[in-house]
Amino acid sequence: MPYSRFREEYLALLNAIKAKSPKPDLKLVKKAFLFSFQAHKSQKRLSGEQFFTHPLDTALRLADWGMDSETIAAGLLHDCLEDTETSEQNLKRRFGPGVLELVKGVSKLAIIASKTRKSQKRVEDLEKLLLAASKDLRVLIIKLADKIHNLQTLQHLPRPDRERIALEALTVYAPLAHKLSMHRVKFEIEDLAFKTLHPERFEELKKLANSKKRLLEKHSGILQAKLKAECSKAGIPVMFSKSLKSTFAMDQKCQHTGKEPMEIEDFLIIYILTTTPENCYSILGKLHSLFKPVPGKFKDFIAVPEHGLYQALHTKVIGPNGQKVKCYISTFEMLETANYGIICFFRNPGMKNKKLLHEKLEWLQSFLKPS
Repeated sequence: MPYSRFREEYLALLNAIKAKSPKPDLKLVKKAFLFSFQAHKSQKRLSGEQFFTHPLDTALRLADWGMDSETIAAGLLHDCLEDTETSEQNLKRRFGPGVLELVKGVSKLAIIASKTRKSQKRVEDLEKLLLAASKDLRVLIIKLADKIHNLQTLQHLPRPDRERIALEALTVYAPLAHKLSMHRVKFEIEDLAFKTLHPERFEELKKLANSKKRLLEKHSGILQAKLKAECSKAGIPVMFSKSLKSTFAMDQKCQHTGKEPMEIEDFLIIYILTTTPENCYSILGKLHSLFKPVPGKFKDFIAVPEHGLYQALHTKVIGPNGQKVKCYISTFEMLETANYGIICFFRNPGMKNKKLLHEKLEWLQSFLKPS
């Protein structure tokens, strides 16, 4: 096979699609894979790698996010119009109008970003232009996947270019991911950009966070055990997950509060997961009866979703060792929506949060309309 070097990645792509897509069009994806490989065959990145590694990584990320086959095919083809001699007619004939429109949309975003950069408009204007350019929100999702791989492979660019791309990612693409409620994507973009702009500060905070994590995990285990026992008595299913605050978020908190990194308390967030909103409130009551809540630190994003989509109960309690512990209580579905936002609309149309997703979609579409 001509793409034998990428056979492992090709199989990984197919496996990711099969695992997360209920009705995959594997023929379409294979056709796009082969076409993109041939179109970019003679092109190299500055690293010396074949250019094809970039659209392939974009497609792998889209598959991992659970996007549909049409979007994944467009991810494989997203640079064909801009960087090869491929025509729109050729793409339409081979892959259909849906894939063509997605590829055209991504190309349009690149053109708008370039023009805006040259005209030195404000980054806020660029964000609005990106949104205004997207008739199909999947275009923005492809662009974010594309941007993450670009941020991961900046090391071969001259320093001024690295810093320009990283700053644009922080000021445009991370807020864009936030608007789409794609928080996991937002945090990844922020940390990749922050690492490029401030490598020493990034490593300092990362090292500190990891050392604090070990200490906090030890004490949070006591909190989890006590809460789990109370929930078990009441017949409430509960699971726990932990996450470090993103390195960029830590830096921003230091700047906003004037505190040193060692003074920041909520490096670690405990996610308390259950099955229904009613259980979330019951767990909150039990948590607050076991551990004293910190005044002014409770927020109810279940009753009033943040940005129309994010749902969770936020609280901070005094843990068993006297340290403050940040806890987020939500259902499993709420956590999935918090991580992936608008992506859930495309990959899981039967989810219970469908009403919220529709409302978010309508809000975004109204935002897209020029004022």
